Amino acid sequence: MGRLEGLLRCPVDWGSQTLRPDWDNSLMLLDWRCCLAEMLPEPTDLPLIQFEYLLLDEDPKEHKHLIEMLELQRPKAEELYKNRAGRLHAFRFQSPGETWKHFKPWIKREDVPGETNGKPSLFLEDYSSARLQQSFWTWFSMFFEIIPDEFRYMQLTDPHEDLYRSPHGTIWRRFLNDASLRVAMDTLLPLGASGGELTHFVCYDIHIGAKTVHCFPIPEAKAREIMGDAELVINDALNC
Repeated sequence: MGRLEGLLRCPVDWGSQTLRPDWDNSLMLLDWRCCLAEMLPEPTDLPLIQFEYLLLDEDPKEHKHLIEMLELQRPKAEELYKNRAGRLHAFRFQSPGETWKHFKPWIKREDVPGETNGKPSLFLEDYSSARLQQSFWTWFSMFFEIIPDEFRYMQLTDPHEDLYRSPHGTIWRRFLNDASLRVAMDTLLPLGASGGELTHFVCYDIHIGAKTVHCFPIPEAKAREIMGDAELVINDALNC
């Protein structure tokens, strides 16, 4: 089954991209399977579970036919994927200390709130790129956990379904189509200050074309404005 599994494998290693090991059924892989399915004459030909692999073992002719189709159509699926979920790979997460706009090491921690009156918000510490990256993808996984399988993913992308018109559908389409977007989350513990007050809300400003993400503390009202009708996820990954 090695050749077949290789042809079915997602072209992006999302485990290394997200610093998370639990992405076997992530939205990214569900979108990849949809890209593959769109290129096959019969989308149901794709094996989904181990039992279906075993059935292919018992039918060498069908096994060979599926491999031939995938060898022919996988390059087209990869091109399609680059413009869908694949566009979200290789983000570079800027640490606050890169520009010093949202972190100033010479300001004492207890003085940070006062330094944000009428000025840009400030972090209490210089979070590393890796911590910001892991925190973002933890948020992503939590926010889209309501999409556990291909059936729900098809509902998410079908304009006739309620899930498509839900906040989850709207934000997913923004990830797939917009040049940039912002998301916000609640980190539970204060991570910075904005407008003279400590805050435990943070904005991720995502520039998909430039592959860069930078973050900054925001007040709760701004976080709710950014997320609109969508859930303001509680994610304390930055506290770990």
